[in-house]
Amino acid sequence: MYNRSKTGGIAWPGMKYMKNCFINNSDGAGVAWADADGLHIKKGYFEWPSLWQDLKTLEAYPVLLHCRFATHGSINEANCHPFLLKNGLAIAHNGIISIKPLEPDMTDSESFGKKCIEPFTVEELLTQRMVDTLETAIGSSKIVMLHGSGVFIILNGQMGEEFGGVWFSNDGYRGQIYYGLSPAYRRAIGKETNARKKDKAIAIEDLDDWRELYMRGWDFPDIDFDYNSDPFFANDRFPPKEKQAPPAWKERA
Repeated sequence: MYNRSKTGGIAWPGMKYMKNCFINNSDGAGVAWADADGLHIKKGYFEWPSLWQDLKTLEAYPVLLHCRFATHGSINEANCHPFLLKNGLAIAHNGIISIKPLEPDMTDSESFGKKCIEPFTVEELLTQRMVDTLETAIGSSKIVMLHGSGVFIILNGQMGEEFGGVWFSNDGYRGQIYYGLSPAYRRAIGKETNARKKDKAIAIEDLDDWRELYMRGWDFPDIDFDYNSDPFFANDRFPPKEKQAPPAWKERA
């Protein structure tokens, strides 16, 4: 999501809405903003108070804020968005892009940015032809770019929503969607589906980690992806074991 003000200040919609974004996507946050000195990036926020303190000081500027829900790459400062590209853009991504990482442990977001966005100028990226091409490439993902001049470029902006003068990539700001779910559980869900768009979510009883389900050899319900080829569930980290009876589980309204 980003604060779309360029010259005047737009206040954040309210602390509770911004905190919901952080809680629902708690794998690290970062901000990019533009001022008279150009483009700036600060990231690696893993605690809400420090992020909120800085956000309040940036209301006078165009701001790109990203709260990460990790699906690829380690949870660390380097993999937090936004990412700075050589063409002078800061980019942040929401979704999953099928792309081979350019470096070990590099996220799909940064890999796509460096390979498919960095080679082009801002002027080229603003053309409708380039926007259409990139939106086709990223599918249902959303990408926001911020230039030092304060110019924003949004890919698939129609898939997000605006509230209080701020564009959000999804509706997670409305409430704490993932409260009580372990990070591994959330990452597994995030592979192919979005719990916000499901009528019901699976609540695992007595197990707080999807990796333990994998060790038991139980197939993930309602999730169709090849976890044997994914680094998060790679066989060298979690070798297959004899299949056992699935643990108790229930559907949560």
